[in-house]
Amino acid sequence: GKRAPIAERMLKAIVAPQFAARDYKLNPARVYVVGYNDGGVVAARVEVMQPGIFKGAIYISGAVHWGDKLPPKIDQVRQNRHAFIVGNLDNNMSDIQRVQQAYGRDGVAYTELIVIPNHGDRWPGPSYFQRAIEFLDAGAGDRSVQP
Repeated sequence: GKRAPIAERMLKAIVAPQFAARDYKLNPARVYVVGYNDGGVVAARVEVMQPGIFKGAIYISGAVHWGDKLPPKIDQVRQNRHAFIVGNLDNNMSDIQRVQQAYGRDGVAYTELIVIPNHGDRWPGPSYFQRAIEFLDAGAGDRSVQP
């Protein structure tokens, strides 16, 4: 949750796939991290730290770029897929666009910006999640057997 320290939120996201795997059969090529607003920033940090665990991410109305120094696992980050969802009326739209463009400048080829028309800083509808998941899944076929 938003009130928890960022380090705690990041740790929970990193261990979540291990806990889920105890009860469900997971396809490791389809383990994604998702965050909304401040959670999008957390998701971006987690994916860059653990690109081997998370094969992609969905950043909703919030994301962050790593800055001038490339992350140690940049080659894995470049192989993963990153979907950015933002409403065209969202105050964060220009920031999201800048982050997505910065990913591209750093050689992350698999990014998609999904702009929701007439939408502010609100949770997107299911069709936008469907589009983001389809984009992420497009990279999963060559990495693992589908469930």
